[in-house]
Amino acid sequence: MSAFVLSLVIVQGLLGGYQWSCVAGADRTDSPTRATRLSPFVLFVHPFLALVGAIVWIVWMNTGSRGVAWTGFAIFATGLVLGASMGARTVGRSRYVSAPAGADSPADVAVAERTIPTPALALHGLIGLAIVLLSLFLAMGRIG
Repeated sequence: MSAFVLSLVIVQGLLGGYQWSCVAGADRTDSPTRATRLSPFVLFVHPFLALVGAIVWIVWMNTGSRGVAWTGFAIFATGLVLGASMGARTVGRSRYVSAPAGADSPADVAVAERTIPTPALALHGLIGLAIVLLSLFLAMGRIG
């Protein structure tokens, strides 16, 4: 089951990388979107936690230490909370921010994260929830 969690983390990384690429281009002159509601701090920390969580999970798979498993769970859960906060700022919101003074084109107010397809965003969230729940059950020793 721990290898299954790791495979879910890899799929998450691919989905997350795709979503990050949609948002990372914001504010470039050649981008169709130049605005975002997402914090640059969260945009950095969320994938960083995923990477660290994957490394900790691999360590747990090799050592079997319960403390390492709980650390992995805590990292994944923190990443899930940050991801949920980004999802809440994305889903159901307008595709545009208020027009800044001197906006020269519609791209100046188009929100980058709204270019992410909703199914990709939903799948990313559901897999993230599955990772957190499975890592919790594995850390507790409920499943093997």
